[in-house]
Amino acid sequence: MNKYYVYILQSDKGRHYIGYTSNLDQRLSQHNRKHKGFTGKEENGWELVCFVEVNEKMKAIELEKKLKSFKNSAKAIIYLREHKF
Repeated sequence: MNKYYVYILQSDKGRHYIGYTSNLDQRLSQHNRKHKGFTGKEENGWELVCFVEVNEKMKAIELEKKLKSFKNSAKAIIYLREHKF
């Protein structure tokens, strides 16, 4: 069974990024190397704020969409920290 992670990052400039991945360490490294297609070119470093583990890819995608729908990173962080998945 694969595990997926839904995560929230914060940049050195206070910007947030919400995403999902099957390899959290690798994905954080990619963000910090300005991996292809990533839009945070002005950011110099990203830190993991919070994450949850999800057992199904579709559930991870749905949770990522829900967090992004808040359009407020503080609400997304609270939601991710307060709910069990």
